[in-house]
Amino acid sequence: MVIDRVYPGAQLAPGAFALVAMGAVFGAASRVTFTFIIFAFEITRDYNSVLPLMLVSVIADGVAMWHMPKSSIMTEKLARRGMRVHAEYEADVLQQVSVGEMIDRDLPVISSEMSVGTLAEKIARRAPEVTKHDALFILDDSGNLEGIITRSDNLASVRKRR
Repeated sequence: MVIDRVYPGAQLAPGAFALVAMGAVFGAASRVTFTFIIFAFEITRDYNSVLPLMLVSVIADGVAMWHMPKSSIMTEKLARRGMRVHAEYEADVLQQVSVGEMIDRDLPVISSEMSVGTLAEKIARRAPEVTKHDALFILDDSGNLEGIITRSDNLASVRKRR
């Protein structure tokens, strides 16, 4: 407004400066600069403010990306807590969960003395001890691992025998 008083021919509008500043702040903070430029134009229908709005918003977005390359102001609090948020604002679950939290401590084991036919029958009956996992550990009488068998291995073996 001071510049408009000093240079009355400039015809500067304080509302346009407020709109451009608001667009720059909101667009840079939310990382949706183009969307806010369209939104601000739709609200005001002011063709004279579109070019300054685009220019200042893109500059502000560049500055925000330079200072905070991996997050926005909306995801910064999550990033400080250790949660990595993608550009699509979708939390990366695999970064948050450890292998130790997902491991199944109840191992699916079968005896090496069990026949292939018996195992196939248990799978066909959907017995929980053999259908919970795709692979089963084969243990000998002393509890040592002898091998691993999968359901597809078992089915292939049954088909061969027929």
